[in-house]
Amino acid sequence: MNPITAFIASSGLCASRAFTPALLAALFLRFGAEYDVFQGTAKDLIGSSTVATWFTSDLCIGVLAVLAALEFAANRNQEAREALAYVDKWAKPVMAGAMTLGLLSAQDAAFAQEVLPEQAGIGDSIIAATAAAFNYSIVSVRNGVQQLLFDVDPDNSTGLHTVLSWSEDGVVVFGMIALLFFPMLVCGLIVVGIGLLWALRAWAQRRENAARVPCGSCAAPMFRSAVRCGSCRAPNPAPMAVNWLGVASTNPAPVEGHPEELLSKRRCPCCAARLEGHDVARPCSACNTPPFESMAAVARFDHAMQARLPRTLAFGLLMGLVPVLGMIAGVLYFRTRVVAPYRQYVSGFRRFLLRLLLRILIVALVLFQLIPLLGSLAIPLLALVNHRVFRRAFLAQAEQRLSAAAAAPSSTPNIATA
Repeated sequence: MNPITAFIASSGLCASRAFTPALLAALFLRFGAEYDVFQGTAKDLIGSSTVATWFTSDLCIGVLAVLAALEFAANRNQEAREALAYVDKWAKPVMAGAMTLGLLSAQDAAFAQEVLPEQAGIGDSIIAATAAAFNYSIVSVRNGVQQLLFDVDPDNSTGLHTVLSWSEDGVVVFGMIALLFFPMLVCGLIVVGIGLLWALRAWAQRRENAARVPCGSCAAPMFRSAVRCGSCRAPNPAPMAVNWLGVASTNPAPVEGHPEELLSKRRCPCCAARLEGHDVARPCSACNTPPFESMAAVARFDHAMQARLPRTLAFGLLMGLVPVLGMIAGVLYFRTRVVAPYRQYVSGFRRFLLRLLLRILIVALVLFQLIPLLGSLAIPLLALVNHRVFRRAFLAQAEQRLSAAAAAPSSTPNIATA
């Protein structure tokens, strides 16, 4: 394979998945020439030399198959996706370099020999290392764009992350297959995709800057929806309400309930910065304010979320009269309104178990919706059960964590957000 093609394909496709592109490349190098449809492609790809035994050995393919399967399974679950993000940052550049080296080692790498005479092996390594470094930069940009989507939907209540995960799997698989027949076209599309990622990242940074205003007291950047400045704690004279995406709107925030609305979007009730993790006692990384300073704050939050329930159930009842599309709209609405606010503060393992158990109920109620008239009750029942389950889990975990935090010595005093 042309070293430039190997460089672009490895660094680009491995930015989406770490192990799947390398597995497909190794399988094709090992078995592609045995099939008539790949005869011409295999000849161009492998060249006249022997295939790289280290990259296409039984051991390497077996290890890649196991890792690719684990990667695929992890991307089917939101909690596992969050954990995988910490590994991807380093695994993807390593695999991009290994895949590039494996593809180049499959032939004599004439390009490297021309650039570095009598040092073809060193040339392969330099190209592979450059691909790994380039992949690292692409992964950083991709993670930045994904963080933007995570800010919009941190708990995957809309299913956005699931759709994108399946899309990336499809891009990697079909991209590798298309690379065999239309290498220049695929490389061109990869370059365009990388450019779009950079453009999205730049747009996200501009959007983030536009969401802040200078504090009137200390001039530090402050979210327009903040109750107080995260630096000097001065009150925000005109906090803005947040929309369903958790972004500051142009409407003034209500006098009562704004901190609870921020918490429902997983934002700090003081400075409106995004909260990290799922621990109700973990202080905000920007201003060091705990999301819930006491069980009284938990009760205020719970009361605000409970007030959403009647309207949500009524909307679900109406949507239940519409087959299929009504179910989708109703589920998305109740998940974002009365389930996600609680679920995002439940620990990952407990949240995973609850989701797993509730999926059985979801299947039963989806079938129940097919019954005329009675089926309209499916969405309200589903909303009510999900709400109750995650509300109880949230309250139990909040009491446990806040009690433990109160018993432990604290080096920083709690700051009131009102």
